[in-house]
Amino acid sequence: MHLTPHHQQLNHGVLLVGYDDSEQSYILKNSWGGGWGESGFFRFKQNAGNPEGQCGIAMAASYPIKEHRNHPTIDVCDYFGWRTCGVGTKCHCTFDLFGLDWLCLAYECVNGGDTGVVA
Repeated sequence: MHLTPHHQQLNHGVLLVGYDDSEQSYILKNSWGGGWGESGFFRFKQNAGNPEGQCGIAMAASYPIKEHRNHPTIDVCDYFGWRTCGVGTKCHCTFDLFGLDWLCLAYECVNGGDTGVVA
């Protein structure tokens, strides 16, 4: 494939969803809907004969980066797990024995707990 100047400026994103061993091609999903190509999908040969790949597919790959935990955590208020606060809230002691936080007898849930998002 001969690269013309318009192939050197990428202007459209696609999603690589698979590989066809029999044809040695990538299977890509286009954003133009199911009426285009093979029900919204198309194929590019893996080895296009140039380092940029067919239509520049190897020029600027992007991929997601995980920014948060798998599951937000709940706050367990007491040692026995009898009282918990939901996602986005945390335990707050409302009545402790002898002024000692670790001897708390009553809790309430207040805003400000772990939402699962890493700051």
